[in-house]
Amino acid sequence: HPAAGEIEAYTQGLMDLGNLVCTRSRPACTRCPVAADCVARRDGRTAQLPTPRPARVTPQRETWMLLLVTADARVRLVRRPPSGVWGGLWCPPEIDGPHAAVACGLAHGVAIDPQALHERPPIEHAFTHFRLRIRPLQVDAARMPARTVEDDGARWVGFDALSRIALPAPVKTLLAAVDPTPFSLA
Repeated sequence: HPAAGEIEAYTQGLMDLGNLVCTRSRPACTRCPVAADCVARRDGRTAQLPTPRPARVTPQRETWMLLLVTADARVRLVRRPPSGVWGGLWCPPEIDGPHAAVACGLAHGVAIDPQALHERPPIEHAFTHFRLRIRPLQVDAARMPARTVEDDGARWVGFDALSRIALPAPVKTLLAAVDPTPFSLA
């Protein structure tokens, strides 16, 4: 046990011992200062101890993004809050699922026919502490009036101008897969 005030040196020594001497693949038992008290060496289990850490389960999250696409090849983007994931970057509006598409469309000046919604293949993206599945829901806004008022929080952006907008990498991938020519509502 460490003497009072020496906990830092003791802790560092334990880490160095594990890093340099008592390694998982090739333990250097002959150089170990505590070999006489080692349970793994005594029981002939140096190949099994220390046991590997259990694999960490990465949490999976999911979001829906509404792709409002106009006849003149524009898509509606909103600026994310300055802090948090993708802070200050532009993304399609996020919704809770297909049931929220109509209300979201109206908030952006587009009257959505629920029959005009088209679910696109999901995009998977890995962050450090979680995985995100983006489920895109596209609607042809070609015959639906779009407000022309733009602000710092939302705007219509042409597909030809997306390279000049700050977009998260998975949103770039998502938008690159969208045909800017609206599909038929027939």
